[in-house]
Amino acid sequence: MSPKHILFVDDEPDVFQELEQSLQPMRDEWRMRFAPSGSEALKILSREPFDAVVSDMLMPEMNGSQFLTEIKTRHSQVMRLALMGDSEPEAVLRLSCPAHQCLSKPLNPIQLRNTIKRTLALRDLLTNQKLRHMVSQVQSLPGLPSLYVELIGELQKEEPSITRVSEIISRDMGMTCKILHVVNSVFYSLSQKITDPSDAAMHLGLETLKSLVLTYQLFSQFPHQPIREFSLEALWQHCWNVGVFTKQIAAVEKMSYDTMDLCFTAALLHDIGKLILASHLPDEYREIMAQARQKRVAVWKVEQEILGATHAEVGAYLLSLWGLPHPIVEGVAFHHCPIRCTSQNAPFITIIHAADSFEHENRSSSPMTERFMMMDDTVRSETLDRIKDWQAACLWNEGSAWLEI
Repeated sequence: MSPKHILFVDDEPDVFQELEQSLQPMRDEWRMRFAPSGSEALKILSREPFDAVVSDMLMPEMNGSQFLTEIKTRHSQVMRLALMGDSEPEAVLRLSCPAHQCLSKPLNPIQLRNTIKRTLALRDLLTNQKLRHMVSQVQSLPGLPSLYVELIGELQKEEPSITRVSEIISRDMGMTCKILHVVNSVFYSLSQKITDPSDAAMHLGLETLKSLVLTYQLFSQFPHQPIREFSLEALWQHCWNVGVFTKQIAAVEKMSYDTMDLCFTAALLHDIGKLILASHLPDEYREIMAQARQKRVAVWKVEQEILGATHAEVGAYLLSLWGLPHPIVEGVAFHHCPIRCTSQNAPFITIIHAADSFEHENRSSSPMTERFMMMDDTVRSETLDRIKDWQAACLWNEGSAWLEI
C-alpha cells in the first residue's frame, strides 16, 4: 500500500519538533510535510497532492478556520483536522469549524494515527474510476450538525444537565416534535402523554437521545425531496424501525447497554449514504432505483454495478470523517455483508444486518432468507438458529403499529 501524504500547519517551531519526534514511528506509512503558515501550506497544496491536513487554529495572518475553509473550497477531497486548546474561544470555534474533526492539544500521536488511518482506509474503498467520477461531483460533504456538536459538549461534562440538554434540543422545533413523537409512541407504553423535552429526555435516555438528534439533523440537512422517487420520510421510518429491531435483538443476546447503544446508533445511520448519493447524484441515483425495481434486486447491488461501491461505504466514510466511534462506522460500512468485517465488532454488525433484513422483509414479498445472510457458513448456521428468537423479539408481524413514528 502506498504511503499517505500528510501536511501539518503550525506557526510554532517547537510544535513541529515535537510532532516530528512523536510521529517517527509513522515514517514508513506517512510522507509528512510541515508548513509554518496557512498561506505557505496553500502553496504546497497547489503543487503536491495530500491525503490529510492537520492545522493549528490560532495562527497569525491566516487563522486555522480561514485556512481550512480554503482547503474545503479548493481541495475538498483532503481530510481536514483542526488542533484546538481548551480555552473558551476555541470551544466556540468547534461549532463552526470547517474541519472534519477537532483534536485537542497536546496532540496524542496514537489518536491522530488511528483517526487518519481508519478514515483513509474507508476512503480507499472508494477509489475505482466510477466512484472517483461521483466524488468529483460532490463539492463538499455536509458538516457535522452544530446542534449535535453542542449536545455532545454538554453530555461529555462530568455532570451533564438534563435541563441544558432539553434547552439545546428545544431550539430545533422539528427535532423537539420528533422526540416527543417517538417517546409518546406505543413502543414506550406510557400512561400519559409527554409534552416536555426534559421529560422526554429522561424517558429516552441520553444515548438514545443523542442518536436521534444526530440522525434527525442529518436528514434535515438534505433536500426534502432530492428526487421524486426518493422519500426521506420513508427512509427515516426504515432507519428507525431497524434501530428498534436492532436494540430488541441485542437485548435477546444479552449484550451490554453500551453495545446496545452502539447498535442502535449504527442502525439509525446505516443508510445515511443514500442521502448523499440521492442529493449529489440525482440523475444517477434515479437510474439506480429504476434498475433495482426492474431487476427486482436490492438497491445496493445496482449501486455497486453502476458506481463501484454502495451507500454503505459512502455513509461510513462520511461518519469516519466526522470521528464517530469506529464500531458505529463499521456497522454502517458492513451492514450488507458482515463477512467483510474482520474486527471484534462483527457480532453486532450481524445483528444490524438481520434487523435490516427483517425490516425489508416486512415491506416486501421476497423471502427473508434470500437477504440473510452474507457471511461464512459456520456463522450463518449459528445465526439462523437464532432467527425465530430474534423475530419474536421484534414483534414480527404485519400489524406492528408501534413502529410507525
